[in-house]
Amino acid sequence: MADAVINFFRELLNNDILTIFIISMLPIIELRGAIPVAIEMGLSWYTAFGYAFLGSIIVAPILLLILMPVLNAMKKIKVFRGLANAVESLFKSKAESVRKKANKADSKHTEDFIKIIGVFLFVAIPLPLTGVWTGTAVAVFLGLGFWKSLLAVSIGNISSGLIMTGLSLLFKDNLNLFLTIFMIAVLTLLVLNIIYLVVKSKLKKKKEEQNNLTETNKNDGINETENLIDSFDIEEKNKSKNNLNDNNQNGVSIKEMEIYEEKTAENRDIIKKIDYSNIKEEDKKD
Repeated sequence: MADAVINFFRELLNNDILTIFIISMLPIIELRGAIPVAIEMGLSWYTAFGYAFLGSIIVAPILLLILMPVLNAMKKIKVFRGLANAVESLFKSKAESVRKKANKADSKHTEDFIKIIGVFLFVAIPLPLTGVWTGTAVAVFLGLGFWKSLLAVSIGNISSGLIMTGLSLLFKDNLNLFLTIFMIAVLTLLVLNIIYLVVKSKLKKKKEEQNNLTETNKNDGINETENLIDSFDIEEKNKSKNNLNDNNQNGVSIKEMEIYEEKTAENRDIIKKIDYSNIKEEDKKD
């Protein structure tokens, strides 16, 4: 499997250095896949490391500048809106784990340092679904800043490259098997991640629909409460007029009239506290 992929790129690009450079730019594969491919192709470890690093790190400054504008543009197009929201949600959740630790810092300097370490770790650990693409996106959602983000991603990428170079040399005799396992792992995680994003997007949409329905019921309940209060006010005003006339004729004191008005206000407050949205839900269940 690995040989077939390597031969495909070599025949397509007709240049081993360009092949490594392009492979290292691909998301998910990146430097961690490009280095063992380069060594399997017969390149020296330092040549493999150098070109794989350059190809993968060139993505970082571009992504730092265009990620948010691209996502915002995708949200305006109905076809891509769901994908944009899912991608944004994914990277926001990854960034949030770092942000929670950073928020506990007692100074801005310490907070930025914790964020830099967090981004570094996202890139330095050579596993699928981590790396330059993920680390850069996390840095964007952390609001770390261009140069600090680029520094964290670059150092993390160097660490990842050194680890993968060491592993490639260690398993050099079985590098083809190593690459095959790596590619299977990448494809499996990619499929699982797509399924996760789709399911999460559907659950979020369903939750929003339920919230909208609850809000509609609540508004209907409020409107009914207001209408009932208005009706109650009109009825009470009419009663007050009638009572006032009767009281004037019967010589009722002003103090008695004040007590009557207080009781009327208490009744009005009781009506306002009625939760008509819950009553509507119970009616639907019945």
